Amino acid sequence: MGLKPLFPFNLFEATYLAPALTNPISSTNLIAYHAIQFQKCLDDLAEVKQHLLKAQWKSVYQFEKAYKNLIKDLNFSNGELVLVRNSQQDEDISSKTKPQYFGPMIVV
Repeated sequence: MGLKPLFPFNLFEATYLAPALTNPISSTNLIAYHAIQFQKCLDDLAEVKQHLLKAQWKSVYQFEKAYKNLIKDLNFSNGELVLVRNSQQDEDISSKTKPQYFGPMIVV
């Protein structure tokens, strides 16, 4: 007995799908139903993890494609001098005359 989720939001329904308990059942049967659900849960979580990672990588590729002209490779080697942006000053309107960058700093 099982149900494959079509979308991630169906996971709750698919993972915990159990026979309708309209009539009282024995404790033994109830424990058996819960044991079956727990066994399915680990498989479902592993499958969800795979789908989530796949979706995240797809999102990364879409972002890189959309912003390929703006993304710059900032791999600095040891000993290079760099300027570090003072992002605390971005929120303050009166910070136009304050230092916008720290540095030069040496990459370690």
